[in-house]
Amino acid sequence: MDLFRAGRSAEPTARAALVLEVTGTDDPLTGGLLVALTPAVAKETVRYAAGGYVVIIHPDP
Repeated sequence: MDLFRAGRSAEPTARAALVLEVTGTDDPLTGGLLVALTPAVAKETVRYAAGGYVVIIHPDP
């Protein structure tokens, strides 16, 4: 999956990140993704994003 900050440049915050777990699959409004990120990307991602995030999920090649 690729992770982008909404409204920022077209450069992803994380590219081809591994999804470790999907939570809340019974309700798409409360679900979440547990994603494997490097420490630097994780620090960037946990900062508040006013516009939220855009996630693009794609299958393994």
